Amino acid sequence: MDFIEDRASSPQMAKLNRADIESLKKKREDKMSFSTFMTMLKLLEEDVAAHAILECQEFWDSRDSICPPVPQPFDFISLIYALAHESVVRQAPDGRLSVLLNGDGSTDPGAADPASMGNVICWLLAGGGGTQATRSTGVNAASSTLRDAVEKQYRYIIMSCPRASGTFSHRIDCKQIWSETVYMLPPFLVATALSQIRYNNGVNDSMTPAFLIEYGLQQIVHAAKVLQAPSGEWSHIYDFDAQDFKRKAWWGVGNGWACCGIVRVLGMLVRPQAAETSRNNVDRRFELSRTIAGNAANMPLIRQCGSILLLTLRACLKHMRPDGLFHDILDDRSTFVETNLPQMLAYTIFCRALLRRHASGFQLSGPCYLPELGDDEMNGWLHTVEQMRKAAVGKTDGWGFVRDVCGSPRFDKAGTAEEGQAWAIMMEVARTSELWPHVHFPAYEMPLNMAY
Repeated sequence: MDFIEDRASSPQMAKLNRADIESLKKKREDKMSFSTFMTMLKLLEEDVAAHAILECQEFWDSRDSICPPVPQPFDFISLIYALAHESVVRQAPDGRLSVLLNGDGSTDPGAADPASMGNVICWLLAGGGGTQATRSTGVNAASSTLRDAVEKQYRYIIMSCPRASGTFSHRIDCKQIWSETVYMLPPFLVATALSQIRYNNGVNDSMTPAFLIEYGLQQIVHAAKVLQAPSGEWSHIYDFDAQDFKRKAWWGVGNGWACCGIVRVLGMLVRPQAAETSRNNVDRRFELSRTIAGNAANMPLIRQCGSILLLTLRACLKHMRPDGLFHDILDDRSTFVETNLPQMLAYTIFCRALLRRHASGFQLSGPCYLPELGDDEMNGWLHTVEQMRKAAVGKTDGWGFVRDVCGSPRFDKAGTAEEGQAWAIMMEVARTSELWPHVHFPAYEMPLNMAY
């Protein structure tokens, strides 16, 4: 979706008007929409599809308070619910969402991937999207089903997920940490904490919201200690049983998953004070402050995760080609050139820029400052990210497919993939939010005193 015209050469924030909003309905959206949502229904890729649609909805929710109403191009809530419902239909008896295959009882071996849909279900349970999310028919039954499903997913992670040295495994059939784990698992733990979901049936009572936040942040730190090189790039897979890398290569998209996961977590925890006030959420903001401050480890962990993110971004950008694209393996020019990492890094940088803009308004247990990021570096990134975005847009064909991403189904050559479509959308939403005056970072607006 090409929400806006290309950014002017000035690094200053662009000003948008109604004509810019109407560009949502123009050519690229028309090309991308149907192919995007059709291709993103594949099992285990539905989570990132749901995230993309959710970010569209959150953008509209944030926009409504500051500009004249503009009709949404799609009923995003129905699409989000449909994907969440399908993940529940395919939930395994052990609690993992989305993993049942073909009705024969076999499951995908993912341990971390299934948690990613849990974020979306938490959002729906919290009344995401306002009155649109509460359909008159079957809403109580649907809420009960979703609540039970996310509770089972939570219990699986806390009680049954394989782990080594405090680090959750990406798979159930071996103990491995993947760079993708950072995107799939920590945001679910933090979202669960922020929604104040209580689990009592066999779940450790010590898992308070403040501790869950620490747990989520620690997973990022643990993964970085194992996978991140001193120069900042991430290897793909480490096998704890073998005590060696399963895949040491600096996979580009794997680095993208790590960046996007970290910035999503930071966006949930480090929230602009002004945006909360504008939505009459002052009490909620102070409750969030008390929750995070309830564990002294959280504040330094937030800063540490912010530092890990900056180190990763700086390392990845050094490998960018002159055309704005990257090799599949960042430091191996013999590997194919691919399109998805530019989209993922663009998303991350736009989100990080938005967080930085609101830095003076961060209030947790006092001012919370992310690692310093100077004006020159940020403006340089925003210039570079437009080059990456232009390259990705140039790879979008007449059917709306983003071509030459790390391709499905084996991800060993350039092609198309569900996540390639999803990150094209999320890149555009993040860009629009960053450019839009006074728009807050999309966050999970979940009441912290929910009682189920």
